[in-house]
Formats: sequence, structure tokens, C-alpha cells
Amino acid sequence: EANMAKLHDLVLSEIRVAPAMITVCRSLRDGYIPRELWPRVEGGVMSMLNELALKLDHKVSSIYDRDCHWGASGFPSRSSLPVSEVLHEKGIPIARISDA
Repeated sequence: EANMAKLHDLVLSEIRVAPAMITVCRSLRDGYIPRELWPRVEGGVMSMLNELALKLDHKVSSIYDRDCHWGASGFPSRSSLPVSEVLHEKGIPIARISDA
């Protein structure tokens, strides 16, 4: 939390001209950011960028790369994984057990 506050203060004090584009890397798949921390880190960065945009009178448009790990929402819990939907979308047949 303290490091995020320092980064927040630094970015808001140093950037005075609206950048044309800012890219953010999630770093979750490679293990650089532990899974339990990434929501706070990513949320803090996105919040900071939104505040920067307000300060510079600009709008933020977030676009997630199609290959972004688990999309915009990030890594879901195992209980929320739509396994059957993913298998169906990928054309992977689902074996069904019958009582026959």
C-alpha cells in the first residue's frame, strides 16, 4: 500500500502532459506478481491512471489485448470457471456418463 501511494504521488506530480497511450502489463502468468496481490496492484494502477486523466482533463479508454490472461476480469476462482462453456467454445467434446 505504501509503495502504491508513492507511485501514485510520483506519477501525478511528474506527468504534466497527457500521453497518447499508456500500456500496462499484468505480469500474472510469469509469476512476477503473486496471484493474491495482482487485483490490488492492477486496481491501484488503473485508479491512478483514471485520476491522472481527470487531472489532465482527458478520458481513459481501457482496451485489453485478446491474449490477456483471463481477459479484463483477470484470474477467476476455480469455482467460477465456466469449464463447460470454454470446452464448448473450443469445440472440445464433453464425455457424458449415462445410466444406460
